[in-house]
Amino acid sequence: KPLACAIVLTLLALGAPLSWKKTVLSCINVWLGFQVITLESTVVLAIAKQQVVVQSLRNLVAGVPLQHSEIEQLLGRLVWASGCCTQLKPFLQPFFAWKEKMSQVRVKGTPSKLLRMLAAMMLAAISKKRRSPSPFKARSDWHSASDAGAKNETGHRSVGGWFCQGLPSSKKDVFWFSFSLSEDLHPWAYLKPTPSSAIAAMELYASLVTLYLMLRHMPRSDSLEYFVPLCTDNQGNAYSILKQAARKWPSS
Repeated sequence: KPLACAIVLTLLALGAPLSWKKTVLSCINVWLGFQVITLESTVVLAIAKQQVVVQSLRNLVAGVPLQHSEIEQLLGRLVWASGCCTQLKPFLQPFFAWKEKMSQVRVKGTPSKLLRMLAAMMLAAISKKRRSPSPFKARSDWHSASDAGAKNETGHRSVGGWFCQGLPSSKKDVFWFSFSLSEDLHPWAYLKPTPSSAIAAMELYASLVTLYLMLRHMPRSDSLEYFVPLCTDNQGNAYSILKQAARKWPSS
């Protein structure tokens, strides 16, 4: 692109050392093992790298037993491969826990059902080109909020929220929703003995429902590329998200 050419020419004029064999300006560029498609602003693993990572994930999905050293090698590949899809990084926590557990034994370990499921999800994600909106795009002017409720005395579980365009001045300016969770339609909310034990999962579900409904009401011109800044009333969650770290699953 013209901007990239201008940068290279400026560096050349300033006498900066350039490795021309590593400097490629084309529609498709391979950089640090990633294939960058400039015309689409998308990134995917380079073919040779992708074949290795895909085979490793397929072995996990098939439940192939691995030794501790093999798990370490696998994790190194997954940490690197998630660079083209950063949303996968929090899902690596169960793999690190598996590696730590296997460090105490001398036999091969079979991946659990959770690890096989996550491997299948990662396999689908890295096989596609990933596109991220430019950080210079303006934020959306839509606003929303959501929450979940749990009553241990009655066993009642519910979610609700609201959204609108611009800052609301009254309740009449917003779209709102609220509904109860049933064991038939939302069995995941009833896995723990008390409703409050699953409050984190229900709050996340409320956020997803709010985003889904908001996108359906947005004009298409507003929903093509946008940022949705998030905040939480739990400061501990904020620290975990910013560091992309948590001590246990599924908090991560």
